Amino acid sequence: MKKRVCGSIGIVLVTAAIGSALIVAVAQPPPIPEQYSGTAILEDDIPAQVGTPVTVEVYGTGEEVGNTIVSDASGSYSLLINFDVAGTVEDEGADEGDPLTWKISGIECDVPSPGTDTAESGKINSDFLLVARDTTPPVVTNPGATPPSIPADGVTASRLNVTVTDESGVDVVVVIDLSAIGGSATEIMYYLGDNIYSTETTAAEGTTPGTYFLRVNATDINGNYNDTVGIALEVTAVTGDININEIMYNPSTGQGSDADMEWLELYNNDVVPINISGWTIDNNTIITEEAMQPGDYLVLVRNKTAFEGYYGALPCSVIEATFSLTNNPGDTIVLKDGAGVEIDNVTYIDDWGADGNGKTLELNETGGWEESLIDGGTPGEVNSVTDWNPWDDDCIITDVEISMAEYHWATSTPKNGHTITDAEISLLEYQWATGDVC
Repeated sequence: MKKRVCGSIGIVLVTAAIGSALIVAVAQPPPIPEQYSGTAILEDDIPAQVGTPVTVEVYGTGEEVGNTIVSDASGSYSLLINFDVAGTVEDEGADEGDPLTWKISGIECDVPSPGTDTAESGKINSDFLLVARDTTPPVVTNPGATPPSIPADGVTASRLNVTVTDESGVDVVVVIDLSAIGGSATEIMYYLGDNIYSTETTAAEGTTPGTYFLRVNATDINGNYNDTVGIALEVTAVTGDININEIMYNPSTGQGSDADMEWLELYNNDVVPINISGWTIDNNTIITEEAMQPGDYLVLVRNKTAFEGYYGALPCSVIEATFSLTNNPGDTIVLKDGAGVEIDNVTYIDDWGADGNGKTLELNETGGWEESLIDGGTPGEVNSVTDWNPWDDDCIITDVEISMAEYHWATSTPKNGHTITDAEISLLEYQWATGDVC
């Protein structure tokens, strides 16, 4: 009787009575399987991860006798070739000396595939160095911009995010093309964790308003890339809250000529810095290197030397510009941004005042215009016609405010329901002189 033993070395005793002799036959143990082993690696010498579909099929006489996949985190694999028990009638494995054919699917190997070998009991063949070829590009999802719309001011920023996953398990390189809005064509998006890549961008001044599709390119360590996803970002015209705030359209004879002493004051009423270089006043270009910060004043003058000779140094920028303010009723001043979008306009008439008497037209708190309360106006400072209260907390008394107080006192004009008295004027003068906080 013959019996095949699988899985371990076994001994089968067969007895037969031949005459009076007892014959004991010992079956041969199965041969030690042939072993193919090695390490599966990615193309950049990184071990393949567990579960990498590395398949090696080895065939004997027309049938598969073994296969394998990567079996541990180091990328190692081991393939055992089964052998038939010598002399058995079953043929489920290889026999010693049998020709073997291997076929490697979906993977590269340092030996040809298909290839051949000879089955040898106990042989260890480590020639199978498998190289996993990752051909799947990264997956890019969840493109987004926060906020989704920014002005073309070169200052306001939006954060751009995408989620990128890749089966290689290795960080990918993610870049985004920002060239259409004045940035780099290969701006790096940095890894924040949880497969999120991010960068921040502004839209350069002069960028044409519209919605831009900013293409993302995610490239893995094997050179596979995905550039089919983009982030939509809307770029709007710069319509910052810049006001024409004060106008000297007809200086007095004592102040100087129109050509020397006409000026305009702008005020940034926005919450972000705004660069007005390239903007126009009555179609004449404004040239400046500095952005107006929130709350900043900027004075446009026709003759900077003459202006500073009269007013002295101001706590704000003074820029010489080309413009002319007529003294005709109904004259209009128009402020436009670099794209030609109108930001503000004022149509003034001489009935409002400031017509040759040395004063200016000032924007009040209701959006209307009034003649300044003091000669020369308030270039670079709070308008004198605003609803000002010298007894507000945390204010510093200035000479301009003293002049205003004296004016109100002299004319007995109530301000905030309060008529200034002699005693209060004396107190104001003392606080102004000492710099105390009122």
